[in-house]
Amino acid sequence: MCTSDVPPIPHPNELLAPHPDEDPDAYWIITVGQEVGIFFHWVDVAERTLGISGAVQVRKQTWADALRIYMRKYNEGAVEARPHVGGRFWRSHIHETGGSLAPASPMPSSSSSEDSIWTHVEDLSTHMSRVGLS
Repeated sequence: MCTSDVPPIPHPNELLAPHPDEDPDAYWIITVGQEVGIFFHWVDVAERTLGISGAVQVRKQTWADALRIYMRKYNEGAVEARPHVGGRFWRSHIHETGGSLAPASPMPSSSSSEDSIWTHVEDLSTHMSRVGLS
């Protein structure tokens, strides 16, 4: 996997506590997943960890506890982003917006949607052949 395609691992100082208007379910620390950091709702955690072998997520009741654990794991070098190739968190399909990752805008196509799907498959095949996996 090309490291430039992996989402960045945020430094603990880059993580933001929830806005006062937000109502977190809990504070979920993901240290191994498609995207890592501290999240406030299980649905966000599930999206980033289900189907990831060795995914690690921990639930805490306070922001301070969550940040402390994330910082410890970060300093140990135990935080790892493992996005699915070509998936939502695969960096070549996202762009940075205001410091957060968001899905890239769809590219306009003069061909049918079926043709654009095959274009992505061909691009992936080219990439995989360069790394000797095809």
